[in-house]
Amino acid sequence: MQRAIAQGYPENLLLPLGTCSWHEDDMPLERRGVDGGFVWQLVHEVQEQRNRAIENALSQQRASMYLDNVPWPEWPGNMEGELTARRFVTVHLFGWTAPLRVPLYARVPAESRGPPKTFVSYTWDAGLLAHGYGVIQAIEPYLKDGECVWIDTFCHNQHNIGSVVPQMERVIADIDRLILPMSEPPWYQRSWCIWEVLCALRANKDIVLVEYAKKARDMYQIRDFYLGGFESIAKSETSVAEDKALILQSASTMFGSIAAADEYLRTMMSKVIGSHRGGR
Repeated sequence: MQRAIAQGYPENLLLPLGTCSWHEDDMPLERRGVDGGFVWQLVHEVQEQRNRAIENALSQQRASMYLDNVPWPEWPGNMEGELTARRFVTVHLFGWTAPLRVPLYARVPAESRGPPKTFVSYTWDAGLLAHGYGVIQAIEPYLKDGECVWIDTFCHNQHNIGSVVPQMERVIADIDRLILPMSEPPWYQRSWCIWEVLCALRANKDIVLVEYAKKARDMYQIRDFYLGGFESIAKSETSVAEDKALILQSASTMFGSIAAADEYLRTMMSKVIGSHRGGR
């Protein structure tokens, strides 16, 4: 797949706000797939925009130290730090969608929309482009031009999330596979990621763990980190206590107990990661 060089103008890829007419019933949540190539391009454009803002500020700082007519720049603090899903939404997406309170999907061109085949599950504090180890790098084989994915930052209306438990069950019932990037923090630390995995298991969907690193020594570290760090889904966290209670109850019902659910997930991870390791 040919990838265009990022220019750092992400909003140029989106439909103009003035052309957006949106109602939540316009497209069911489970049908809001976004072309994988478009996802790749937009996230890289955002990263390039952030890099450019910092570079411009540094350049102006250097110039102001020697030239009286160059003012000290206002530092673009919101562009600092790793680009996580949380920063993608709060710093960038809200600015593009707040005037109409629409999902980012509403500003995706029609030719870059379609029924999703793949559901992307990841924690919001995982890096999207983290020096070769981010979510977008990990899932790049699934970000194909012409093949759509369901990814919450694009498809959910971040201004009106609604009741996520039944939503995710409905969305995952419609896809072919769920992919789990082996990110940091790990997916099993977040109750919502666990719920997404449970929905995929219940619907008999393929679950694919994708590694960040491509070197054998890195896979050893990933295996130890993931399998060694997993204690129990009871240790997972969510913003709303009631949500976690509901998710744990569902896991206990599905497997008979939380301990049985833990063992199932531990075995699944060991099998998948172990097969990658053994093939090196």
